[in-house]
Amino acid sequence: MQVNFRLNLNLQNVSSNIYKSIYKVKQQKLSIERKQLSEEDIDLLTYELLPRYKRNITYASLIFVLLIPILPFFPAKHTSKTLVQSMTYDKALLISVLLVSLIIASLYYFGIYLMRKEVESGCKFVYQTVISKKTCEGNTKFIIELADRPKSVKAKIKLNKEDFYEWQKNDIIEINYLERSGEILSYKKIIQ
Repeated sequence: MQVNFRLNLNLQNVSSNIYKSIYKVKQQKLSIERKQLSEEDIDLLTYELLPRYKRNITYASLIFVLLIPILPFFPAKHTSKTLVQSMTYDKALLISVLLVSLIIASLYYFGIYLMRKEVESGCKFVYQTVISKKTCEGNTKFIIELADRPKSVKAKIKLNKEDFYEWQKNDIIEINYLERSGEILSYKKIIQ
């Protein structure tokens, strides 16, 4: 039994080492450059994206605050029992307030705080990848999917109809993005 156990451990180590080496090769394919934000990028962040994030978070926060008095009456997913049925309304209301406060704080952190940090850092990241897939859903939704990407960048980019037909599968695309939020600032086709 000890021989089999040692053999299994060795096979697990070999398979994990192979996985790690494949992962390193994948990471090496994606070369990412760090560049300074241009004036256009700073204007885009300061005057378009940040106000949009603030407006959306304000609306979401308002909706959550308005839901606080009725949240204790919503049934739980698994038990179908409401908070009011298991405790007093005061305690259930306190739990609702805490839950909504956590949601609003996380919305603020992942929206506004990270975007301000991006502007303060003054840098963006640039990388090149290949378009792996084009999808068209109806006549309104046009999407290209990226082959390789950093962890924070979304795998899909939505385009308008005119831009969609300019791109082909296996075209090389250069993407400028922000590190913390993964927001794509711009992209362009690399012609070879």
